[in-house]
Amino acid sequence: MGKYYLNPKISVGNENECRLLFYVWNNMQQRCHMSHHKDYHRYGGRGITVCREWSGRGGYSRFVEWSLSHGYQRGLMFDCRENNGDYEPENCRFVTPKESSRNTCRTKLNEETVVSLKNKINSRKYPSKDLAKEFGISLSHISRIKTGKQWDDITNRLAIR
Repeated sequence: MGKYYLNPKISVGNENECRLLFYVWNNMQQRCHMSHHKDYHRYGGRGITVCREWSGRGGYSRFVEWSLSHGYQRGLMFDCRENNGDYEPENCRFVTPKESSRNTCRTKLNEETVVSLKNKINSRKYPSKDLAKEFGISLSHISRIKTGKQWDDITNRLAIR
């Protein structure tokens, strides 16, 4: 990949912000298009692509414009809502690291399943071993949820029956 320059009409704030967004954009391109990239098998190898708007000549500038108008802030991570979907404006967002870590094809629990699990834990009718098997997680994961070491923000935020 060659050098990519921002449209002079775009105000990013400072050169470091510009570098951070370039890193995000460039990494997205490599994961989808370069078979030797360490994560290609999880992106391009599964058929995930980068939309035309963010590719080719001017793609970086358009990506920066979109990022700045769609919640980019230092400390947030670039994320796809649908893990099997392409990198395109309708499917992308900026989220906290915690939100991003929960939105992977390897995550077994989501907010809805955690609420269901927590309700069963609170009922005291189900042994942890049975819950672990039902939800496809380890006993230690059940224990961390019980003690509030994982998913505590969900169980505190949502009404648990």
